[in-house]
Amino acid sequence: MAQSIRRERSLNAVAAAAVGTSFSTQGAKVISWQIEYTGDPTTVNATLEARLDGSLTFVVIETSTAIAGELRSIGPVIFSEVRVQLNTLSGGTSPTATAWIALGGER
Repeated sequence: MAQSIRRERSLNAVAAAAVGTSFSTQGAKVISWQIEYTGDPTTVNATLEARLDGSLTFVVIETSTAIAGELRSIGPVIFSEVRVQLNTLSGGTSPTATAWIALGGER
């Protein structure tokens, strides 16, 4: 079967702690998330958060503290929405963070 992959930007060059845009996981079997930094930060903390349905609170399902950025994948997907939250970004020279979420499945 052909693979269907949807790529969404949850955070766009944010310079301080921020909650990213959330996206529906409808049809996704696997989720990958990537966070990239500019400005050589010395301390970072970003989390992938999910919830089972729109009435529940988002919860942390993964945490990244890699100052060089990171790409992670998880599956199978059993939740309805995901987002990236930037909790800490400091040091370096005017650092920013951009986070992408890729939602993949079969069509």
